[in-house]
Parts: sequence; C-alpha cells; structure tokens
Amino acid sequence: MSLLFSLFGQLTQSDVRLFLRTPLYYPAKIALLVAMLNPSTEVKDKLFTKIVQPFVQHHRQRIDEALYLGTKKARQAWDMAWAYALRLLRTFLAAVWFSSQQHSTSKNNRAGDDRKVVVARAPPADRAEEEVVPGVASPGMQ
Repeated sequence: MSLLFSLFGQLTQSDVRLFLRTPLYYPAKIALLVAMLNPSTEVKDKLFTKIVQPFVQHHRQRIDEALYLGTKKARQAWDMAWAYALRLLRTFLAAVWFSSQQHSTSKNNRAGDDRKVVVARAPPADRAEEEVVPGVASPGMQ
C-alpha cells in the first residue's frame, strides 16, 4: 500500500505541468486516495496486481542491481564519512591536549619559576656511579 502511495506521489511531482492542465485532477486524486484507503473496496489490491506487480516483475533485475549499487555507494559514503569524523576527532583531541600542555607550562612560568626543566635521563654508562639529584642539572646534562 505504501508503495502505491509513493508511486502516486512521485507521479505527481514529476508531471506537475501535465496534471495541472487536466480538469478535475485534484478531486480525482482525492477520490483515488479515499478509494485506496477504504478497506471495503479492493482498489489498492486491483491496482497492485494489474499495474505495479507486472512492472516490478518485468524490471526486477534492474531494480535489484540499482538497490545493490545504491547500498554499495551508501556503505562507501558512510565509511568515508566515518573515517573523516575520526580524523577530525583525533585532530581535535590532539589540539586540546597540546593546548593543555602549553597552558600548564605557561602557568608554571608565570609563577616565577625561571629554572629550566630537566628531563630525567639515564646517565651514560661511564658516569653510572654519579648521584642524580631530581630537579638539579648535572654538568653532563646541560
């Protein structure tokens, strides 16, 4: 039933110029819709078996191919959109992280801490016996 309504609506949208010149087009359209909705009349069943079903059976292979290609293109478009959204999300999260890192370092510098931050590294093998004091730069690490 919904197929008949959609075909009727599509027909109305595509041939507006032709139908607007037809006398009593809108009253005929309303009468047909009421007859299709009325369960005591079998108008929708007769229309389906006489018009829609033979058309669909005749063009079944083309309809199936079009549905398959449409589904395939929709999946490709969804995959591309999803990949793009993930890329945007990663970029946004990286920007937020770098911004928070920059904010935290600039906050430390505003507090009057002018010392250079020393990254703790393992001492070279020949200097392994030296004591490493956190926060104090050794002569070899400057």
